[in-house]
Amino acid sequence: MSTSALRIRIFGSLELTKEGKHLFTPSSPTARSLLAYLVLRHDQPISRDRLTGIFWPERTDARARRALSQALWQIRSALGSAADRLAAERDAVTFVFRPGDWLDVEEFESKTQEAGSKEQGTGGRRWTGDSCLLLLDSCIQLYRADFLQECYDDWALLERERLRELYLSALEQLITLSKQQGNYKQALAYAQRLAAADPLREAAHRELMRLYHLLDRPQAALEQFAALRDLLARELDIPPTPATLALYREIAAALEEAGPSHLPVALPP
Repeated sequence: MSTSALRIRIFGSLELTKEGKHLFTPSSPTARSLLAYLVLRHDQPISRDRLTGIFWPERTDARARRALSQALWQIRSALGSAADRLAAERDAVTFVFRPGDWLDVEEFESKTQEAGSKEQGTGGRRWTGDSCLLLLDSCIQLYRADFLQECYDDWALLERERLRELYLSALEQLITLSKQQGNYKQALAYAQRLAAADPLREAAHRELMRLYHLLDRPQAALEQFAALRDLLARELDIPPTPATLALYREIAAALEEAGPSHLPVALPP
């Protein structure tokens, strides 16, 4: 990798490093959002009209173009030695990547796509569960937090939701692969991460209940049910689904058969 290559992270907050040193990002939230937008579409000329329509839709053309010019100046000033990566022409703006540059979102998407092709098999070749698991695990490690988590611009919200669904899907695949290998402890860790990322995803809580039961921790499974029941009542004012209740009863019955040393969590009336 070239020593002048850029490493850019957009999961969490926008961060740029060059030669191991952090570059400043613009202090203006709009300028930071604009920089992230251009980086994500690097090497693609984006028309100024499109940019003003996305970032300053409520302003007149003249005022929006002036605001864009000011934001580009802020970006260029913040980038310092990397300012030449911002190519601002009369009608379009481009963020230029060079060989060796790295973007976390790009690698994340590349790995999820590769894992999908491995799982399905390509060219008559079947990939092992181990290879898919390792690839997906390296993928989720890139997801340190939601995409551009402090930005609430419409374009960022849409991108955040799209990438978040890829992340949650990767976790579900990791749970399945780990269970297929009989590695229930690893599956539990992935399921805990899934439930933390999407607390209202009831299927994730059911997965936790099953895994606790498989790991001979039935009391933890019942406590997971109680936590889910309370969460659903508090946030959505609904009870657990019949599938979750049936799983609870199954685990509670198995616990009672094993002995009366632990009483199951009481079912709601």
